[in-house]
Amino acid sequence: MPSTANFIAATNDPDLLARAQATAQIAGVPNAQQWVALNFAAICLHQGEDGQSIIDAHAYASATREQHIAATPPRAGINPGAVTDSMLSAAVEALRPQP
Repeated sequence: MPSTANFIAATNDPDLLARAQATAQIAGVPNAQQWVALNFAAICLHQGEDGQSIIDAHAYASATREQHIAATPPRAGINPGAVTDSMLSAAVEALRPQP
């Protein structure tokens, strides 16, 4: 049984919902968007032959993404370790107009 946090994360993921609706439309399910909206929790809870549910896969992918984001340095312009404040101060002092 998935945790409530993982259940909420998967069933509130708009991208996952859109993909489920597209899958139902491709499969020819009548009123696919409405059907998926009514059955989305059951779709997410469904376990495949390997015993893994969509919620399990979603939780794993989310955790993997969060680890990647945490390990990714900030953008260069905001990263004081890349462009230091002293570098910026030196450049401004060297180039600012003199009175």
